[in-house]
Amino acid sequence: MAEDFDSDFEETGGAAGPFDVRSLLLYGVARSRLIVVGLTLLGVIGGLAYSLTLPNQYTSVGKILLTLGARENLTPEASVDEDFDARKQRIGVREEMELLQNPEVDRRVAERIGPERLLAAYDPRRNDGPNTPWIYRRLHDLQAWWFGSDDPTRSTNFDPTSPLATEGAAMVAASTTNIFNASRTNILIFWTDAHDPQLAQDIATAYMEVSQEWHQETYAAEKNLPFITDRLGDAMEEVKLTSDRYKDHRQDCGFIDLQAQRSTLLTQVAELELENERAKIRLDEIKKELAKAEEQLSGADAMVERILPPERVQNPRYTSLIKQLENLNNDLTNLGSTYKEGSPSFLSQEANLKERIKRVEAELGKTDYYKEFGEARPGIVENPLIEELTVKMAELEREREGLAIAVETRKETLRNRHEALDAVLACDATHRLLELEVSSAEQKVHELSSALDRAEQLGAIDRDEQMSNLAVIQTPTYPLTKSGPDRWRYVFLGLVGGIFAGVGLAVLRQMLDSRVRYPDTLEAQLGVRLLSVVPEERRWKSRGGKLKKKALAGSAR
Repeated sequence: MAEDFDSDFEETGGAAGPFDVRSLLLYGVARSRLIVVGLTLLGVIGGLAYSLTLPNQYTSVGKILLTLGARENLTPEASVDEDFDARKQRIGVREEMELLQNPEVDRRVAERIGPERLLAAYDPRRNDGPNTPWIYRRLHDLQAWWFGSDDPTRSTNFDPTSPLATEGAAMVAASTTNIFNASRTNILIFWTDAHDPQLAQDIATAYMEVSQEWHQETYAAEKNLPFITDRLGDAMEEVKLTSDRYKDHRQDCGFIDLQAQRSTLLTQVAELELENERAKIRLDEIKKELAKAEEQLSGADAMVERILPPERVQNPRYTSLIKQLENLNNDLTNLGSTYKEGSPSFLSQEANLKERIKRVEAELGKTDYYKEFGEARPGIVENPLIEELTVKMAELEREREGLAIAVETRKETLRNRHEALDAVLACDATHRLLELEVSSAEQKVHELSSALDRAEQLGAIDRDEQMSNLAVIQTPTYPLTKSGPDRWRYVFLGLVGGIFAGVGLAVLRQMLDSRVRYPDTLEAQLGVRLLSVVPEERRWKSRGGKLKKKALAGSAR
């Protein structure tokens, strides 16, 4: 075959040269064809042998729907938040998957399945029957020997109840099951691969059941009850302490309702200041009026000429009628002492007196009280303006003195009110702080009481209804056919690996060969052009090899 390649290359003229990749690959494979074939067969055998060391795999799949709510978020910290909204979930599918990765889940699964089942070696002969081909039975015997050589359950010291056996079984269970999340859903998929279909289904079932139990134990509301109860007791004690401090502070400050008293004092101060401002304005007005009155008084004459009115005296007729009216009223009042009340005489005298009183009143209304004598005449009298100004000035002085006294009184009252207001303001900061502390403590008690109620209600659900937020939507399947291993895949990989190894070794051998084997190499080294090439005959090659051996033997002697 090498001669055929040499001849083909010589006929093409060797255009590619000895270091061309294509030529290197072709001539290397041609020269080392036996090595390539051998390594390829070795790769196929290795892939087949490795596939036989792998047990059959059966896959069981189960699905759980995760519905998160208040239970998952009711942590000790979140339980005291009255405004907690379960829709604002902080716990998600990722956290749930992390929760189920806990080694305790694997340990419980191992205890539920049993270490003796999980650690037992794979025996493919258990499924052999009369119709199983002979070659398969022999391969199964070989596999049984291979897997049974490392079976811990066959040891006389094996104790399935020991912690070491349980731990090993838990590691095996964890290696067989993969829990993952379906894309963009709240569905958890339990994917279990085992060498036995029933074992695969049992492991998947155990993982789903233990996951539900572990989820419910982890998020059990009753775990938060001691924390909330302790916090509630502390909060109630804090309410008592802050209330006592607030009460003592109010007694020390002498206030009952600080805000109302502060508002009242501010109103009184404002009113007093307004009244004083008005009084000051009035005092300025009085001062101006007094100055004006003094100016008028200094310029007024003591005596002035006036027209004197006629002399006036009291009308005697008016006096007489008043006297008659009094007598008639007295007679009417004393009529009951003379006559029997209701008798004809009484009624007659009463009507007569009333008639006479009526006539006297009518005449009295027409009679003047004064009666003038003589005529008006000129005369000299004291200036009435002096008396009027004097009276007015006296009144203004009295008003000014009263206003001055009132202003001083209000100033004193203002000082007292300011002192009281200063006391209020001095107590206000501490009062507000203590008031806020009392309100905050009471609000905390309310929130913790509500949180305790919520935790007790969720605890009742945990105890009585056994409700879980993990709902099984697909029970683990029973695999009817094996899912692996794909032995032809390993054979193919061995084939590909053997080919690559053989070709690589052939190319390396060709690259390390320094002998001149091709016309192009000779032309390149000598710098001349070949006229012709004599093809190599196979008998020449064998004869040349014999001559070479003889020459080497002669030189050795």
